[in-house]
Amino acid sequence: MARNVGPRPITPDQIIAIMNDAVRVLSARMPDEPEADIARTVYGVTTELVTTVTDPERLSSMLRLRTTARLQARSGNPVPIRRS
Repeated sequence: MARNVGPRPITPDQIIAIMNDAVRVLSARMPDEPEADIARTVYGVTTELVTTVTDPERLSSMLRLRTTARLQARSGNPVPIRRS
């Protein structure tokens, strides 16, 4: 009898690699932003997304998008999140 199996969760190692990559990419894109602030924001956004996103590529793109929006909003330059 076949069981209903949902999507596999992202492994902790994948999550850490995605977070490290996001910090690296966003630090290069936002050189004026302290890396510690970027890392802290990436961690916060990751804790929100990891419970609902099961695809590593989607997690990566959503993580960078939301982190960028939060950092820019905090600096007084809000960016709406919407599809292109």
